[in-house]
Amino acid sequence: MTAEDRIADVIARNFRPKPKYSVCEWADKTVYLDGKATPKPGYYDTTKTPWVRRFVEASQDPTIREVIAPKSSRSGFTEAFLNIVRYMPEHHPGHVCLVMQSASKAKEMVPKRLHNTLKACCEPYLTGSRDDFTLQLMKLTNMDVTVVGSGTDTWGTETWYRLIGLDEYDSHDQTEHETNADLARSRIRDVPGATMYIFGKCKLKGGPLHSEYLGGTQEHYLVPCPECEAEIELCENGLDFGHLKKMDGNYNMAEVLTGTRYKCPACETLLTEDKKRPMVNAGRYVPVPKDMRERDERKKEQRQFFDPRHSTREGGKDHRVAFPGRVSLRISDFYCLHDDLTWGHMAQKIIEASKSPQKRKSLVIDHFGTGWGETAAEIQETDVMRCRGKYLRGTLPFKPLMFSCQVDRQGDRVKYVKTAFNEKGEMFIIDWGELLGDEDLDLALDKLHPVKDSTEEYAVEHGFGLYDSGFEEAAVFDYCVDRDYRLHPSKGSKNVESIAFAEQKYKTHRGGRVYWYIYNDHKVKDALYVYKIRRRKAPLVWLPENTDADFMAELMAETKILEKDKLGFVKEKWKKVGDKNDYGDCVKKGLVVWHLAEASGIINERLGLDKEEEED
Repeated sequence: MTAEDRIADVIARNFRPKPKYSVCEWADKTVYLDGKATPKPGYYDTTKTPWVRRFVEASQDPTIREVIAPKSSRSGFTEAFLNIVRYMPEHHPGHVCLVMQSASKAKEMVPKRLHNTLKACCEPYLTGSRDDFTLQLMKLTNMDVTVVGSGTDTWGTETWYRLIGLDEYDSHDQTEHETNADLARSRIRDVPGATMYIFGKCKLKGGPLHSEYLGGTQEHYLVPCPECEAEIELCENGLDFGHLKKMDGNYNMAEVLTGTRYKCPACETLLTEDKKRPMVNAGRYVPVPKDMRERDERKKEQRQFFDPRHSTREGGKDHRVAFPGRVSLRISDFYCLHDDLTWGHMAQKIIEASKSPQKRKSLVIDHFGTGWGETAAEIQETDVMRCRGKYLRGTLPFKPLMFSCQVDRQGDRVKYVKTAFNEKGEMFIIDWGELLGDEDLDLALDKLHPVKDSTEEYAVEHGFGLYDSGFEEAAVFDYCVDRDYRLHPSKGSKNVESIAFAEQKYKTHRGGRVYWYIYNDHKVKDALYVYKIRRRKAPLVWLPENTDADFMAELMAETKILEKDKLGFVKEKWKKVGDKNDYGDCVKKGLVVWHLAEASGIINERLGLDKEEEED
C-alpha cells in the first residue's frame, strides 16, 4: 500500500458515516438470493445459519486480523464471506480477493453467486461499463473484487487487499517456498482494518487448514440444552438411535429418520428435532480450554459439553494463547437447520458409512468439520495370514455372485488375480499367475474353476475385470477393444483430489472413442491395505489357505507413511517397500470392480433387490 493510497484511505474512512447495521443485519435486509444462487430464492436469513455471525462480524472488529474456519459442507461460510464482500463498497471499501481451490471453481461460482447480488447491492458504485464485470475481476468505482483459482500467481503480488478469502484451503495449490496463507498475510500487512479468512472442509489433521486452526482460539459452537441449560457441543456421540436396531442387526432407515433423538450429556434428556432451531440460534462460540485442546483427543471426545466457567467470557480456566489477532472457529452439520439434514439424516449417514471405510472418511470430512485423523500403516505378515480362509487355491468356496479378473502388465509379461464375490460383498482371491502374453491370458480367463463340494464350474465373466494401462497403454487398449471389452482398461490416479473412488472416462484410441476406468489409487490402497487387510473391516478380503509366500510378500510390499512437505504440512503417501507389488495392484483393482458393479446397479439386480423395490 503506497503512501498516497494510505492517505486517501484514511481520509475516506474518517469522513464515512459509521454503519448503522452489522454485516448480518444488513445482509438480512438487503441481499436477495435468486434461483442461480440457491434452490430456494429469497432474502438472506442469518437465522438459518446463526453460527456465521461470529465469522462475519469479525471483519468489523479491528483487533481481529485473521479468521480460520474448518467447516462442514452445509455450513454457509462461503455465502457469509460473500456477504462481507457485498457490504464493503458502501460501508468499508477496499480491494477484495477470493482465492478458490481452482480457476474452474472460481469461474463457476462468480456468475451464479456474485455477479447479480453485487450489482443489486452496490448499484451506486457500478462504473456503468459491462467490461468491468468479468468472471475474474469486478471493478467498482471505489474498489475491485478479484476471484481466482489457487494456481494463479498474480493475486499474491499485484496489489493490496482489505479482505482476502482462501476458500477450500486444503485443496489449494501451494507454492514451494511459502503457503497461500503467508502470501495473503503479506498483502494485508500494512492495510488498516484488513482481514484474512481461511475456510473450507478440513481433510487431514496436520494439513494446511488444520495447522492454521490450531494457531487460533479454537472456538467451538455451544448451544443451551432447553431442559438443563447446560451448554453442549453437538456431535456424533449425542445422537440416540441405537434402540432402532432390529434383531438381525440392521436398521429400518425410515424409523431412523423419524426416531433419532439427541441425548443431552448433562441431564440425559432426549431432545427432538423441533428443539434444535431455538437451541442453535441461542448458541455462541467458546474457546476450548487448555486442558481440552486437540492434543488430548481421547479426553476431548469423551467430554461432550463444557462447563461455562471454562469460557473466557466467564473468566474461568485459561486456554492456550492463540496467535494475536487470529480467531479460529469450527462447525459441523450436527447444527444444520436444513430440512434434508436433520439429526435423523445424520444418523442414516453414520449407519451407511459404517459399512465402508471410505464412506466413513468422507462423512468425517464433509459433515463433521474435523480433519481425518490418519496414521501410518505397515502391513505385517500376521495381518496377511489372518486373511486366509478355509478353501484351496483354484477352487471357488461358493457359487459366485460375481467372478472377475484383474491384470497388471509389466513389459512382455502379465500378472493376473482372479477374485470371486459373495452376497455380502466379501472378496475371495481364487487364483493368480504370471504369463508371457495376451494369448496365455485368454486361456487363463477361459479356465473353469470348480465350486467347493459341488460339480459346478465357473470361468471369469465376460466384461468383469480390469486391465491396468499404466504400462504400454496402446497395447492394453488394443487387447480390450479387440476382445469386445472382455476386460476393461483402467488406470490409477495419483491425484487424491481427482475422483472420489472410481469413475468411467473416455479417450480417443486409434481414431475411435473408447472408454476406460480411472480410480483413486490412494483411496483404493487405503481400502485394501488399511481396512481390509490390517484392520479386517467388513466386507472382508480372503486368501486361500495354501497361499504361497511370494504372493503374500507382494501384499506386504506397500506401506503408508505420513511425511511433511517443504512447507511443513503433513501429507499421506503410499510407498513401495518390497521388491514387487504387482499382485497387490491386481487385488486392489478387485475392490474397484465391485464398486463399479455396485454403482451401476448390477449387484442389486443379482441380489434381486431391484425386483423387490418394484413390487413394493
